Amino acid sequence: MKIGDIMNRAPVTVQQGQTFAEAFKLMLEQRSSNLPVVDAQGAYLGNFDLRDVWNVLLPKATQLSRKSLEDLSFVSGSIDRYKDRLAEVAGDPVTRFVNKSDQPAVHPDTPVTQAMLQLDTVNEAIAVVDRKTHHVVGVVTAWEILDALR
Repeated sequence: MKIGDIMNRAPVTVQQGQTFAEAFKLMLEQRSSNLPVVDAQGAYLGNFDLRDVWNVLLPKATQLSRKSLEDLSFVSGSIDRYKDRLAEVAGDPVTRFVNKSDQPAVHPDTPVTQAMLQLDTVNEAIAVVDRKTHHVVGVVTAWEILDALR
């Protein structure tokens, strides 16, 4: 079975000209932890995901090595402080937060087993990209794979 057989063919995407605030709002509305970011022609640029939000909210030291800072009980935080941090980056272009290497895309002809392996590592949605145009043609999550098993 190939990804193209089971993917969600109507993915919600973020346009490269949108801001962090717009992408974050869309993430909340869609209850999605990961949204593909595309250029004006629909070509895949990377993902805007929860890691991008966490990187804004968490102390900068955690970006150096999350494993060495497993206990952050000494850091105080409040909802207002977190909202202030979000406000600081609200107008920044979403592309500032996009890193294609964080989660490479798959193609419609990619075997489902390959997507399962990738999902086991990243545990999010994976953009499905046309090999020739690099346009996002779908997304695949664990739910599409599990639904195919019904």
